Amino acid sequence: MQPATASFEHIYRRERDFVRTVVRGMSLPPADVEDVVQEVFVVLHRRMRELDTGKTLHGWLRSVAVGLCCNHRRQRRRHLPQ
Repeated sequence: MQPATASFEHIYRRERDFVRTVVRGMSLPPADVEDVVQEVFVVLHRRMRELDTGKTLHGWLRSVAVGLCCNHRRQRRRHLPQ
């Protein structure tokens, strides 16, 4: 499916459970999962017109989710008392 042909709302409804599963699999604290899921869709909304239609949407969403999870973990570690 080409992202440009689907509305953001349609993609969000169809893919949010997939993204949530990916984020949960990254072992974040449960309280942070929904924040990261939301961040993934903020990135999607900003970059929808730039998506490479030759790649799968799932692959793109997974890569964004993994990157955001890693960033989120790094930020949490920086704020831990030493």
